[in-house]
Amino acid sequence: MAAKTHQSRDGERPRRARKASQPTSGDLRSAGELVQQGGLAGALMTLLYIAIGLVFWSLIGFGMDRLLGTRWIVWLGAGIGAFAGFYLVYLHMRQRDD
Repeated sequence: MAAKTHQSRDGERPRRARKASQPTSGDLRSAGELVQQGGLAGALMTLLYIAIGLVFWSLIGFGMDRLLGTRWIVWLGAGIGAFAGFYLVYLHMRQRDD
């Protein structure tokens, strides 16, 4: 399937037409921008922030429990991770309000 080409006005070599499904640099957004815009994408990014925080800090707590022979640090890590996820969402939402 041949791509359509556009001839420029000043005789430069033809360019390929961009497909509608290809993102441009203006289409790409960061996770923080998705949270700021809200909607389904913002809700999913909010859940992702919290889940990643929980998993990451729980694993750190699990490793500390293994090293120290305790069983409570994993729960502390999960609490820190959940708080950190909520705090990141709060920071992104606060930027939208300003």
